[in-house]
Amino acid sequence: MSTAPDGVLFLCADGACLGPMAEALMRRGWPDRTALSAALEPGHLRRVARALLTERGMPTAGLRARGLREVDWEEVGEVIVLNERISLPPLPARVAVQVWATPDPLSGPPGEHREACEAALERIEGRLRRLFGPPAIVR
Repeated sequence: MSTAPDGVLFLCADGACLGPMAEALMRRGWPDRTALSAALEPGHLRRVARALLTERGMPTAGLRARGLREVDWEEVGEVIVLNERISLPPLPARVAVQVWATPDPLSGPPGEHREACEAALERIEGRLRRLFGPPAIVR
């Protein structure tokens, strides 16, 4: 008897902040689950998000949002869409999808990016706690 994959894929528009931050949170707090992030148009993790994760003790080496073609769908059981206006490409039928409409922390003035990233990180962590229970590692 096969079991459904327990991997969670965090999908965002560009991979500059939300998806990789969610992946880092999941890896730290729920290490028994596979966590990945992907973006429709992959970019690089922005410096402000990387610095925030590092300060909170989350490894960032190699952290990036993959392109959807790089995703091993055999590992993914759930996709969490972090932007509300993403048109999803066709996904495997067995994959559950949730939308966590999260404002893009990098859309405002540069002087507000840090605070907006912190707010997004807290929001995502709260949703992960509600979905998966208390994290294994608490900061």
